[in-house]
Amino acid sequence: SVPPNTLLESVKEPGQPLKEMWAIQQEEQLLPVPYFHVVFTLPHELNGLCMHNPRFMYGLLLEAGWHTLNSFGSSPKWLGARTAATIVLHTP
Repeated sequence: SVPPNTLLESVKEPGQPLKEMWAIQQEEQLLPVPYFHVVFTLPHELNGLCMHNPRFMYGLLLEAGWHTLNSFGSSPKWLGARTAATIVLHTP
């Protein structure tokens, strides 16, 4: 593994901001396959339930999200793909 600073120096061009260099590095690490960024949200009205039983509610959200992605993604009518996902729960 190459230290991060070495990677940044290897792609650096004169006058190129560090943030832009970081973005270039990240793009170079992507697999050469199409991907989608999908966000599932809950209506504000369910916040109370989430506060009282977060494990159940967020588990249900993640399970429903995966079921939806897998159903549409694997269906020949839509993508007909072999699906995979990285799922992250983000709460305020």
